[in-house]
Amino acid sequence: MDMAHSLKRLVSLWSSTLCSPVLAGLALTGCNADAAATPRSEPKALAGHADEARSAASPAPKGALPGPLAPAKPAVAPVAPSSDTVAIAAGAVEVDGKRVNVAAFAIDKTEVTTARYVACVSAKACTPAGSDAPQCNGSRAERRANHPINCVSIDQAKAFCASRGMRLPTEAEWQLAAGGPEGRAFPWGSDVASNAWLNPDDENPKPGPARYKLCWTGDGTDQKHKYPTETCPVGSFPEGNTPSGISDLAGNVWEWTSSDKKGPDGTAMRRLKGGSWNYDPMGALTVGVKDSTLRSGSEQEPDVGFRCAK
Repeated sequence: MDMAHSLKRLVSLWSSTLCSPVLAGLALTGCNADAAATPRSEPKALAGHADEARSAASPAPKGALPGPLAPAKPAVAPVAPSSDTVAIAAGAVEVDGKRVNVAAFAIDKTEVTTARYVACVSAKACTPAGSDAPQCNGSRAERRANHPINCVSIDQAKAFCASRGMRLPTEAEWQLAAGGPEGRAFPWGSDVASNAWLNPDDENPKPGPARYKLCWTGDGTDQKHKYPTETCPVGSFPEGNTPSGISDLAGNVWEWTSSDKKGPDGTAMRRLKGGSWNYDPMGALTVGVKDSTLRSGSEQEPDVGFRCAK
């Protein structure tokens, strides 16, 4: 009788040990369910995520296999183009006879407007644009709010772009944005704005097929059309846009780039692209994708503005 009693007590102790909360997670057969599980409420911070709550509330039992790993999140999210910029895929262009590879970037759809620049001045992140010439838009901000800002030096342009977390485009970037991977001659395609400079011996040249696709003073071949004699509101000539929707990459104002080149006297000069409204019919029409000019970075001229890239 004593032996039977001892054996029964031993079995009881053995069963209660196996079904203790420590080993209950093993779900051993024969354990009493009431003794094996202790009810637990979900943490309030994880309400609605029961699996995460259980994982956070207690460690996995010994011997249990780990669950699937959550996908790793990137440390820094890629920068997407904003509503006022256009994404440009990586490509290659020819600059000064050399092939230049260009990484993907984004560039402003329009030239920086007077209104945006004046706002930067008000925020004390920019300095006032020049106002010496009558065509300088900064001194006529209320009436020229949607015109490109002009009469700004390259340092002023850089400061504005930096205030937006951006920078000036390189010449190669600008060229890829304007000409695309197919290497268009002009932002809109192959049609020229003027035929006058193609054949200097022609006394009565016909107007170019793209003469109304940019803001410029004209070449004198269309007397019936009134051409602008200073800047135009940005985006005024949508037929001259690139296929991706970038406007005024020809005409309106020359645009600063971050690229430079030594001038004839050895001084570092800055590259500008796109031509401007201020066209001299006696000279070449420099609004082609590959065309450029050199200016001193300190100049503040009515035919010079900029756009930003990142």
